[in-house]
Amino acid sequence: MPTNKPRRRPADGTFDLTGDSVTSGETVDASQSFKVWLLDVGPDEYGDAVLCQFGNKTVLIDGGTTTFYLARELLGQPLQLVTNSLPIANLFLNDDHVELILTGGLMYPRYGVLLGPTTEQMLSTVHTKTLFLSVAGVYNGALYNQNLLLVQSERRMMEQAQEVVLLADSSKFGQQALSRLGELSEVDVVVTDSGIGEEHRREIEGAGCRVVVAE
Repeated sequence: MPTNKPRRRPADGTFDLTGDSVTSGETVDASQSFKVWLLDVGPDEYGDAVLCQFGNKTVLIDGGTTTFYLARELLGQPLQLVTNSLPIANLFLNDDHVELILTGGLMYPRYGVLLGPTTEQMLSTVHTKTLFLSVAGVYNGALYNQNLLLVQSERRMMEQAQEVVLLADSSKFGQQALSRLGELSEVDVVVTDSGIGEEHRREIEGAGCRVVVAE
């Protein structure tokens, strides 16, 4: 059950899901499926915990299936939200708590995202505390995605955010895709599932990222 007590950002790098702090790298009790885990805690608790953990309430959310599940958990939370995803924007059309900023740009139907020079120009004018990002693969210390235009927009997003949070299930590690996005070391926090192998976990930690594992 959601609690009414106020929450504040922990000072020790913990990830607060249900009011109890979980130290970075520890597992948390949730579903086996990573995407189901994002939904399993409940919107009031998870959304509040995400915003509590990752700073103020100005967020940038990349388009993608995993980030869409995250966005659902932020419904009803007071925040400024910037996105290039039409499915994510559609979630918040009638949410009076959210100041929604849609980037504009060329619509890419396969992913439901806005891309291209217009998107990148608009992104260059905004500055957010936290970016929530998903990728197609993480391989040998590098991030990859499936489309060059997508990577160009994500590159700009990373430049405009103070903190980059990568949402990537364990199947993404050890995989490459068409376009290289950047270095894993440019990410601050990696949220993944309990299927992450020890080798890949060492890779994440060696890149200087904080690891949050959902079991």
